[in-house]
Amino acid sequence: MVLILTDDQGYGEVIPYNQQHVRAGVEANGFWDLDGAVPGKYEITLRRWPEELDLPIGALLPAEDLDPQRHDVNQKLYGLPSRTIRPTSVRLMVGQFDEAVPVKAGVKCVSFRVTLPAGPVRLQTWLTDASGRSWGAYYVYIEREPS
Repeated sequence: MVLILTDDQGYGEVIPYNQQHVRAGVEANGFWDLDGAVPGKYEITLRRWPEELDLPIGALLPAEDLDPQRHDVNQKLYGLPSRTIRPTSVRLMVGQFDEAVPVKAGVKCVSFRVTLPAGPVRLQTWLTDASGRSWGAYYVYIEREPS
């Protein structure tokens, strides 16, 4: 089973709560409070885009064609321009684990293998570009490895 975390489930000053915010690269970095009831080894994968889009972290996703029957086309949210995020490093901090790794262009995701204890842990991520600007991963996939 894979647990999928999205920014709208986390805590922070700014919370990107829909796909328009993700496409626009809203600068935000919150955290998630998790209760790891089952201790063990986990693979934690960080992404900008949801897995089903199969896009590199740095991909530019154009705005969708809006259907006035389904979308409030006058809402400012739908007019946000798409923004490319080109991180040079990705960092994961969860429990006692804190690691940053360099990222090459074209990478779709970055995975970490982490041992988590039972009980509550805080999880936070960073996608940091060459200028030092930073965003949290918009999608985090957590899967427990078989024991």
